[in-house]
Amino acid sequence: MSNADSSRTKSVPIWILLLATIVVCSVGTLAFVFVHLTPPLDPVTQQRLNASQRELEEMVGKPASPLLGGQWIGGTKPVVSDKPQLLFFWATWCSACEPYLIELQDLVGDDAVIIGMHPAGTDPLEVERAIQRMQLRYPTFLANDERGPTAPIANYPVTFFPYSILVNSDGTVVSHGAGFKETKAKLLMTSQQARESGR
Repeated sequence: MSNADSSRTKSVPIWILLLATIVVCSVGTLAFVFVHLTPPLDPVTQQRLNASQRELEEMVGKPASPLLGGQWIGGTKPVVSDKPQLLFFWATWCSACEPYLIELQDLVGDDAVIIGMHPAGTDPLEVERAIQRMQLRYPTFLANDERGPTAPIANYPVTFFPYSILVNSDGTVVSHGAGFKETKAKLLMTSQQARESGR
């Protein structure tokens, strides 16, 4: 091996090491900035969020609230008997919601019912345009409450988006949360259990 070959061989690992160091430092810096420099929620918002979480936790193990006092956009009210349901809370102004709304398309079928849940205060035509743009194949329940987007959506006290509530095949709320991957996994598991039990 010549000197030129050996020097080139030695420089590649150093170059990769430097690049990896830069990437790690950049990610670490961004994480530090996000954790330490992101302002905390104001006390009123934090209090509202805590109250919402308590109310949602109290719903687990109880019958799901009926979807009343709103309108269906992008389809009709689905038949939900004997099927697990995923209530996915989103808003047209929530850019973080869109990838999940599209990914939910993969779950539309005979084993589960996907229902979009949108807060009040948005023009129905705007919600319809968003549904058409994303080519969603499941309906969205648009709440109709004069209190606007901070009001509960069909008695579900969800105050931030995206958010999910999972209802099993007998109509009982089994979980809730903002973690989409966990919710998707729970829905698939609940659907499998419903198939196995004949529901």
